[in-house]
Amino acid sequence: MNFLSVGFVLCAMNFNLGWEMNYGVRLVGALFMLAGLAEADSVSEGFKAFRGRVMGIAGISAGGLAVTLLLRFGVIPEKLRHPLGIIFGASLATFVIFAEYGLLKHIVSHHELVNDPSLLTALQKKWGRYALFAGISVFTEALYRILPLSSFQAGVGAVEIITRIIMYVYVMHISIAFSRVRNDFNIMHPV
Repeated sequence: MNFLSVGFVLCAMNFNLGWEMNYGVRLVGALFMLAGLAEADSVSEGFKAFRGRVMGIAGISAGGLAVTLLLRFGVIPEKLRHPLGIIFGASLATFVIFAEYGLLKHIVSHHELVNDPSLLTALQKKWGRYALFAGISVFTEALYRILPLSSFQAGVGAVEIITRIIMYVYVMHISIAFSRVRNDFNIMHPV
């Protein structure tokens, strides 16, 4: 559960669409999650079923990272920066939410993994709020990149900034909540 918690939080971090760090951090997070799935599957069945979803996160992250680096070095024309950023960034955010939702649903259904199942419920609630603001943040950033320069675009940008700040607050809440789950899991299943 140690690697899984680190990977889960790293994948939840949503930086600007089309930014190298957005893809790099999530690629590292996916690698941690893969190790964590193997670790958790040794204690409880069913975690390996999420490998495909996490590999999807890793694949989109690697593809987005490659595209942003090709853009940076001028191999791909600059006019494609926003469309490619929206495509890779929005698909990565959607895939992360989809994968983490399924994984959390699985963890909560296996409450015997921890001594205190209320920790799992608290994690799920905090993640649900994070997912809402992450979705709004990605939508408003994509809209901001599509809209022509106007006062409406400025308003959308302001909403995007506010939702992103709230999303980061929930990333911290997820980190703390998953750390509590991890500690409880480690007490129950010492290495």
